[in-house]
Parts: sequence; structure tokens; C-alpha cells
Amino acid sequence: MTFTTSQKWTSFQVRQASPERRKRTAIGSAYNQPLTRRGALPGDIIYVTGALGERALGYLDPSPETRRLRHEWRPHLKESHLLSEWGAVTAMLDISDGLLLDAYRLGQESGVTIHIDLSAIPLSDGSPHSPLLIDAALSGGEDYVLLFTAPPSVQPPLAVGAIKIGECQQPSTQDGVESVVFLDGVPQDPRGYVHMMSESDS
Repeated sequence: MTFTTSQKWTSFQVRQASPERRKRTAIGSAYNQPLTRRGALPGDIIYVTGALGERALGYLDPSPETRRLRHEWRPHLKESHLLSEWGAVTAMLDISDGLLLDAYRLGQESGVTIHIDLSAIPLSDGSPHSPLLIDAALSGGEDYVLLFTAPPSVQPPLAVGAIKIGECQQPSTQDGVESVVFLDGVPQDPRGYVHMMSESDS
């Protein structure tokens, strides 16, 4: 996809702009069969393609080092191409707003519950595994690694670097409330990064 604009805007200008001035158009084409959030089935395995949490530390715990790391993210385009060619992915999206929120979106679109094993979530090797890093991995956002599902009978290509973090199950209702995401069996609110709300997004 290609984005064009006639001028550079600061994040403050974007937040203050009218809805009409914020509009941008993305034009592109999909190759093969597009991979969407809809299609995961009960029994599918849930994977991510990289470590989570480090990018969000840049605004949750700002320092020269965490700010530098925050801006070293990369979109997992190579991984998405490999997964598309593999052909076994049932649903996929990138984790831009935090694992819990984006997993909720995938589960809601697919009509399944997402059961995640906390100990299986890959955290950054370069940062201490503190409660803050774990919270950043769950809800900080801006990691841009891929979250995808696939049947248990197949294994993702090794080059993708996929890490199993859980599985999809049938929809579940507890105490009259239908939950979508579970962490170690405990229902989770779909908390994550809320766009156009943060004052520290540069």
C-alpha cells in the first residue's frame, strides 16, 4: 500500500485536526488469498512471530534506551509473505494495540475464545522481565509482530519464527458474561493502546 501526503504533520496536529483533515487514502492490492481476522476455529493453535512489550516501554518507562528501542520496530512483512505462501493460516493480524486487545479482535471476528498461556508469551531478551514489561506485552501495543492461528495438525515454516502461546476454543460464558480472551484460564478485559488519546506518542 502507498500513502501520499503533501505535508508532514506532528502528532499534536493530527490529534487536533478536524475529521475531514485527518483523512488519508490507502490504495493497494492483495496477493493470493487475503489473510484476515476471521477464520480461526476451535482447536487452532495461536502463534506470534516475535517478542512483545519492548516497544511500549518507550512511553511507559521512558529513557534514552527505551525510547531508542521503541522506534526500532519493523513490520513483519517477510513473515506474512511466508505464511501466505504456506497456506495453512486460518486468521491473522498484527499486534499494534497490545496482545489482549488484538487477540480479542481476532477472537470476536472468528467467533472463538482465545486462551493464552502467560508463561509462553515471548518477552524481550534485552529488558528485565519485570511486571511493567509483562503489562507492556499484554496491553502496550506497537510491537507489530504477527498474531495468527493454524490447525494443530501442521507446523508453521521455521523461517517464520512462530512461537505458540495458546489455542482457540469454543465461545464461553461465565456468570452470564461472554468472554473472548483468557489468560491462564482467567477472563481478560480487551485492554490495549487507544489511538488519538496518548500525549506521549512521539
